[in-house]
Amino acid sequence: QAALRERARGNAPAALALLCSATQLHPGNAAAWQALGELALQHGDGPVAQRALRRALKLAPRDHSLLGPIGDAEALLGNLKQSRSLWARSAKGSASGSEQRLAAQFEAAGERELSARSFAGALAQYRRAAVLSAGAAGASAGMARALRGLEQPAAAEPWAQRASALSR
Repeated sequence: QAALRERARGNAPAALALLCSATQLHPGNAAAWQALGELALQHGDGPVAQRALRRALKLAPRDHSLLGPIGDAEALLGNLKQSRSLWARSAKGSASGSEQRLAAQFEAAGERELSARSFAGALAQYRRAAVLSAGAAGASAGMARALRGLEQPAAAEPWAQRASALSR
């Protein structure tokens, strides 16, 4: 609870410290591991996110909602083949049969996240779309918008340039 309050206040370091303590005090708590992994993912800490989310999945092996965020962590670490596999498994049973349709779904989800001003959520969705569809100008432009929303203009610029080049 305290970690969620700190996170809502925008105090990510305090939230991370509280979640680390929670996982040490209650190592069998899958929700604590998941929260730690998701917060680490939002702050670009791929190794911590990967370890925490995989631990959560080990504790809750039937929770397929963890596969998408684990895929995001793998993408941050450059493990794109694993990312694709995890995202496809997380979307299993949905209407998407191909990577292109799945990428379009992630891009649409990114737009919804941007509309809600959830820039970290949008970034995760656009990252998925960009990995699945390398020629997706919309995903690249969305990455740029999300990064600007997170006040990371230097990281946004290459994505904006890529979107422009793909749109030609």
